[in-house]
Amino acid sequence: MPRAVPESPYWARLKQLPSFRKLTSQEAVAKAVTRITGTRYGQTGVQKWKSGASEPPLSVSRALAEHDGYSAEWLISGQGEPIAAATMWPFSRISASRYFSLSEGQRIALEGRLLGDIVDLENAAKKR
Repeated sequence: MPRAVPESPYWARLKQLPSFRKLTSQEAVAKAVTRITGTRYGQTGVQKWKSGASEPPLSVSRALAEHDGYSAEWLISGQGEPIAAATMWPFSRISASRYFSLSEGQRIALEGRLLGDIVDLENAAKKR
């Protein structure tokens, strides 16, 4: 009888993402990864992720996490909160960690630009 291979910590976190929770086979996981990332992954690569022999490239992990609104940092390293701040994050061109590394003045300026953009969008919608 084949011995069960212990699952890697990465695999355990991957299986917590909503897109992967109900997938039971490595083939199904490979298909989901291909669908989400646009990059073809086979069962062999996925089997290596499961066993901990390798992990996917950073760009793939980021795409998988962000697809479900989860933190790439959490998926890759297990650090931080699972749910990404980006799920409620209003700035599409700056990450939460980058935002909080800005000075208070820079954050105020960025927030002002965001509010200005919102007002512009609302005014444009009213004109239609």
